Amino acid sequence: MPVEARRYIIYHVIVCPLLFAWYMIPYYLLSLGYTVVETGLIFTVIQLIGVPLSYLMGKIFTYNDIRIGIASIDFLEGISRILLGLAYGPIAPIIILIALIFEDLSDYFYPVYLAYEKLIYPSDKMKDALA
Repeated sequence: MPVEARRYIIYHVIVCPLLFAWYMIPYYLLSLGYTVVETGLIFTVIQLIGVPLSYLMGKIFTYNDIRIGIASIDFLEGISRILLGLAYGPIAPIIILIALIFEDLSDYFYPVYLAYEKLIYPSDKMKDALA
């Protein structure tokens, strides 16, 4: 397996603990006292804000280095986690909303993973590498 592919696998091993936040954020909102409807409304608003952002991200990475997109995922998710940790008191809903916007923005970079995998894995060994 190429060196880049091994580095990519190690990268995913390091960042995979962040995936737990996908399940913990709604629980966190519910534990703060939000109802299911309010939590759903927050996520709906975030998804609507993300529609024009996804178009913009596609245009940017048509011409830029894919590795910048991968780094951007972790950067944006890191900012989101920091903001969620700081969400306390009367301004907590605003901070949570901003954190979720950063989280949603990072989601639009995820197709960069597939493009990078196609670059680093040899096409004849792709099935073996992903098995």
